Amino acid sequence: MSEKKAFFLSRLNEHLQYMGDVEKSLDGDCEFQGCEFNHCQLGQWLYGAGTEEVLSLKNNRALKMFNRLFDVHKKFHEAGDQALLQKRRGYPEISSQCLSDMQLFCSQLITILLALDDIVNASNTAVGVEHNDTILKGVA
Repeated sequence: MSEKKAFFLSRLNEHLQYMGDVEKSLDGDCEFQGCEFNHCQLGQWLYGAGTEEVLSLKNNRALKMFNRLFDVHKKFHEAGDQALLQKRRGYPEISSQCLSDMQLFCSQLITILLALDDIVNASNTAVGVEHNDTILKGVA
């Protein structure tokens, strides 16, 4: 139960780490390659069970946040990919701008994921523990 309640916080943490790995790679400290936006755990959930699970909340704000998440999440990964690619191509200025874009999208991801976490926690509190098992089932 606690793992499911922490789903969005875990995905937030993973994306902060992902951005840190991109930054380390740009600094030459590692060889991070990144992944496609639909291959990380958040992406798999978004393009998998996410819609059904968010709809089960019956919360318009959650649905709005969820729908925003698709674009922001994709742009986050694309900006990171471009930062790494431009660095490899020898364009550090462009790479730096892509990293700045990634940081902006990360900030937006944080806002959305925290809002979804708040909604899920409020929903769990309002309807009781038994409903918690149907929210975000199998995503931990």
